[in-house]
Amino acid sequence: MKYDFWIRQAHKTLGFFIIMQFSFGMVAYYISLPGWLVDLHRSFGYVALILVIFLIVVRFIKPNVPYNPPLSILNYILAKIVHFGLYISVLGMSLTGIVASIFSAHERKIFYLIPLPQIPNHVELSKYIFSFHSFFAYMLAICFTLHLLAVVYHKVILRNSILSRMW
Repeated sequence: MKYDFWIRQAHKTLGFFIIMQFSFGMVAYYISLPGWLVDLHRSFGYVALILVIFLIVVRFIKPNVPYNPPLSILNYILAKIVHFGLYISVLGMSLTGIVASIFSAHERKIFYLIPLPQIPNHVELSKYIFSFHSFFAYMLAICFTLHLLAVVYHKVILRNSILSRMW
């Protein structure tokens, strides 16, 4: 049994955005990116937020696809913790990035088209909120790595069909 088409596509797309956004974010934080790439990073943050909200809503509406074969209680608990961490970190990272950006001195347009409300600049508040953005980024890196390690564990070591739920 599989998740439906739209859930699987949103999952894959969000995974792609996480890799892309994390890469852009790390380069922007430690080195520097041209302004247009930083703007693109901000815009894709909105897309990631929409995708994760969609996936969270779907988790409450649609029944969960059972694991086949069933997971041990330890693996089940670990899977729930990692997925919860992924949702919280993507939500937290997107929201803190958006709010910090709104209070910063940067131009506020999504994909250079959609203007955001003009709020007076508050650079100190922006920096404070952005510190949480970094925290969520590291949390996401840990959870995403654990998620990928679980994929490798199930595919290569156990060779079971659990991944067929999403692929």
